[in-house]
Amino acid sequence: MDPLPGEVWWKPALANVPAATSAGNGGPGLVLDDRLLAEPGGPGDRLPPDLRRLIVDRGALREHLAGQGLPTPRWARARTFEEASRQVIAGNRFPLAIKSARNGMEGQGVFRLEAFRELPKFIERLHGAAPDADLIIEDWIQVQATVEVTVGAAGNRLYAQKSLEKSLAATTAWRLFPVKPPPELIRGTDRILAALPGLGTAPGSLCRLTIGLAGKDCFLLALSGAANRLEYFPGWCEKAGVMPTVGEAAAPPATTVQGPGPTRWGRLQFLRRPSRQPPFPSALPPGCPAAVTRYFAAGRQAVALLSGPDPKALMQQATLLVRLLEEAGES
Repeated sequence: MDPLPGEVWWKPALANVPAATSAGNGGPGLVLDDRLLAEPGGPGDRLPPDLRRLIVDRGALREHLAGQGLPTPRWARARTFEEASRQVIAGNRFPLAIKSARNGMEGQGVFRLEAFRELPKFIERLHGAAPDADLIIEDWIQVQATVEVTVGAAGNRLYAQKSLEKSLAATTAWRLFPVKPPPELIRGTDRILAALPGLGTAPGSLCRLTIGLAGKDCFLLALSGAANRLEYFPGWCEKAGVMPTVGEAAAPPATTVQGPGPTRWGRLQFLRRPSRQPPFPSALPPGCPAAVTRYFAAGRQAVALLSGPDPKALMQQATLLVRLLEEAGES
């Protein structure tokens, strides 16, 4: 079952973080869920109306990007299973992305459709979460890399690379930050930002672009106005040389605290277990890599922050951490 708006499974991890803002939505004017931005009289009122519409409505975003001449996957809007079936059969190509037109959080409401037989169950889940929302069916873009670009009200940027789990749901496996963007990503980001109306005009707001690099093109895969990233908060970013984006100690994105010596990186490793397995332990098992600087578990979901000067070493230590947690679950 999808969580209720604003209910992020890792939110309790912020409770004991020094200088964190009051729990709920990441501080004044910020939310942890884009669905809350659609509510009249809520935090979304701080945003320019046109930008707000693009954040909460994925179909409106696709139409806008195409109208601006930006790279956009082939896509179609559908309301019912019958309409979606006709679109899928007419296209006769896989894989596809099928998603709710209503924006969610953390890839919720986004599925990878690899065969027609999967369509009924995906539509059932999408309509169960948002019965009155349209469906978006589009080509699944095969990308060389997926990067999240967080932009603060002052225009400062924080770049993070992410990878998805090997599943039919668009679920994050890990994020690495801060990454140095290649020139083509900077140019592509500039073009996308120039096409978004009113960006950076709302005090205290932030906006996050999920960009897929495919050849020479930069595809805007998703747009968010929510502060639903652990690396924005105190205690989950400083070890990677990044100051908090939100909270009492907040600084604009991309403000660093890198000292002399090698650049440091942070890798957020997300872990999940099926219902047939026991929950994750509340504390790390013995022998965990020294690079693990923070860990939080909530039932069958967990996240660990690893930090160090070598991203390849962090990947290896994340693999070791996963193995140790698996062994702890079997004992």
